[in-house]
Amino acid sequence: MPPNQATPANESLVRLATVTDAESIAAVHVSAWRSAYQALLPPAVLENVDAASRSRQWRTNIESAAREVLVAVTAGDIVGFCSVAPSRDAGAPATCGEITALYVHPSSWRRGYGRKLLAAARVLAASRSWTELTLWVLSSNGPARAFYVARGFEHDGTEKNAGDPALAEARYRLRIIG
Repeated sequence: MPPNQATPANESLVRLATVTDAESIAAVHVSAWRSAYQALLPPAVLENVDAASRSRQWRTNIESAAREVLVAVTAGDIVGFCSVAPSRDAGAPATCGEITALYVHPSSWRRGYGRKLLAAARVLAASRSWTELTLWVLSSNGPARAFYVARGFEHDGTEKNAGDPALAEARYRLRIIG
């Protein structure tokens, strides 16, 4: 990944996050959640998502090195992020990675940042000798599901539900070729 560097207003880059990025990542996370899930999740769930707790979570995630966090930066601002880790699914082989989060700030939707982050995640996965990537997406989130399918992911038939039908998720899988 490229080192941390400033970007001209008309350029963007994807780089590894540092702990100093945690607050910006949290701001993107909260904004994207509230916009993307407004019609999909109960208001109480969205109201409980706050930037301060997400900032602490992302700082911990980045410091722990249990996952790698990529950020999309344009004009010096973080506009999106993608978290990649070994798969958390029971029984997953060591060659399976997982995209644990991929969000872009709503003001930057449909500008290619999600595609750039996903492409960087694929490169990262290949560098770890992972042969596949998985991710979980809300079953009711048609736009996200279509985004992943358009980038080669396939629903593998696995579903999970955290007890609330609004939280039902579907797993998608992408084979990584050398």
